[in-house]
Amino acid sequence: MKTVVKLFLLVALAPLSCKQNTIEQPIAYNGPLIEVDTVQTLYSDSAILRVKLNAPKEYEFLNGNREFPKGINIVFFNEYGARQSTLVANWGYYDKEKDVYTGKGNVIIRNLLENKELLTEELHWNPTHDRIYNDTTVQVQIKTPEQTLYGKGMETNQEFTKYKILKPVGKFTVNEAP
Repeated sequence: MKTVVKLFLLVALAPLSCKQNTIEQPIAYNGPLIEVDTVQTLYSDSAILRVKLNAPKEYEFLNGNREFPKGINIVFFNEYGARQSTLVANWGYYDKEKDVYTGKGNVIIRNLLENKELLTEELHWNPTHDRIYNDTTVQVQIKTPEQTLYGKGMETNQEFTKYKILKPVGKFTVNEAP
């Protein structure tokens, strides 16, 4: 009887002892390396404050990219240091390789000195080239004291003093040069 029990255990445990031990490859971590609450980033040129970026939360990744999951609020200053315009969005992302910020969700740009406002759902800001833009698939609305303009796609400088709607729609007034 003992021999039968030993033989039974040997047969039952044999498959377990033959299993090869394999080392699994580690899974690369793609999440943020740094998480910061209440961040403020300042950009200056010739000792003059040009841009102030505020965000309630920032994630920084290994490649230098940053995500702002709770939104961004950017203030642009003119050459005299006065607040010229603002940009707010519900979510933001910075691509370090391209040096481009992306804002999504209820994006609003305001020119504080000229009382103009741009509304859209997505845009990109390239600080190196002083350019804010989106493509022709994205709806835009620009409100000025005189009129409201609609279209798809736009380009503007970061102060929102000059702008172009790439595919305008609707009726609007055009002032002819004298």
